[in-house]
Amino acid sequence: MIARLKGGRYFVCVGKKRRQAAYHIAMYELKLSKPRLYRVKAGQTARMISEAFGCPVPDDVRAGDVVTVRRDLFAYRARVGDTYASIAEKFGAGEEELRSMNGGAPVYPTCTVYVPRSRA
Repeated sequence: MIARLKGGRYFVCVGKKRRQAAYHIAMYELKLSKPRLYRVKAGQTARMISEAFGCPVPDDVRAGDVVTVRRDLFAYRARVGDTYASIAEKFGAGEEELRSMNGGAPVYPTCTVYVPRSRA
């Protein structure tokens, strides 16, 4: 079996492994069309990844770790006087939901608070 992958590359499979190869090709195509996972590269920090994708990333990530990228969130930069309650009211989200989504970290001016995109 010869299958063409994106980018003009070809994948050749001979014999009994055709079905398995077809499955892996389908999974490869699915990962390309809807990237939800991201492998941390050398030199990247949680903050860099968080800013690039606009979603929270655990602080203890290392090169080679795979993190889940949530596309249903956006980053809100807190202002003076903002609290979880005021941000929740502004965007129509639950206060406890915001608190748990952001790890319960305190809200202070210029900190990043992640808010569900569907409610914004």
